[in-house]
Amino acid sequence: MLPGEVRAQTVYGEAGAGFGTALAVRGERWIVSAPGGRDVPARVAVYDGDTPVAELARSSPVSVWFDGEEPTAAFAFDGVYRLLTGERLQETPDARLFAGGDGVAVSASETQVRALDGRSWALERVQALAVGEERILALACADGCQAYELLDEPVLLGTAGELGRVGIWDGVAWWSDPELASADGAGVVMSEAGDRIEGLPGDHLGRSIGGGYAVGALNPNVAPVRARIAPLEAGAGWLAVDRARETRPLVLAGDDGWLLVGVPEVPAVEGLIGAVHRVEREALP
Repeated sequence: MLPGEVRAQTVYGEAGAGFGTALAVRGERWIVSAPGGRDVPARVAVYDGDTPVAELARSSPVSVWFDGEEPTAAFAFDGVYRLLTGERLQETPDARLFAGGDGVAVSASETQVRALDGRSWALERVQALAVGEERILALACADGCQAYELLDEPVLLGTAGELGRVGIWDGVAWWSDPELASADGAGVVMSEAGDRIEGLPGDHLGRSIGGGYAVGALNPNVAPVRARIAPLEAGAGWLAVDRARETRPLVLAGDDGWLLVGVPEVPAVEGLIGAVHRVEREALP
């Protein structure tokens, strides 16, 4: 269980803020978004360990990443910003989804995916994007959900599911079907190498893919009730979080040194607070 049996450093956000909704990490520095609520403003913060070092308050933060050492964030129907300076790199008035990495950033509108370098791909109902190791992935649901790699043209990787995710780990592309049509959907995560990882009924595995793991939401069908976090690497141990709101999926991010687990809604006396658990790789089972 994390935190507890697995040692973690935990940072909590303000009640109602959704702290932990988007995450990125590079060494000791990490980025977290808190989309806010009725009485809580939206913000994106950069941390060095447990210490906040920068913050940008704008509405609708949807994605965060590191471009080299530059913490970067994208805001729906607004643009892409450097967090340390507040500089806007690109205006994106029609974009609602984003992903980025070293030297690459992409955004999705209702009908296409665009890259900062001018490339574009015609894809409708894009529900997820991922960038990594000079690759760009997308999950689109115009006519059934499919995962693609975006090369000169979109190249089909495999069948996915509504609100599934895509990700890249150790050079391998992954995608998911959380099986949300059923309350007892187990969820499945697949790779281009032929891997297939299935959850238990109620896991809805694959609502997030990141840092070498996949997760869904709190599963009320298992005892004790918990969200089960599946490793993408064979032989690694499963993880779990037992304090979360049942209907809110967890969020994952990671690099070679750290795994971050975001829990945007943790029931507490003051309301639903968000938490980010930071785990060193050497502490993982």
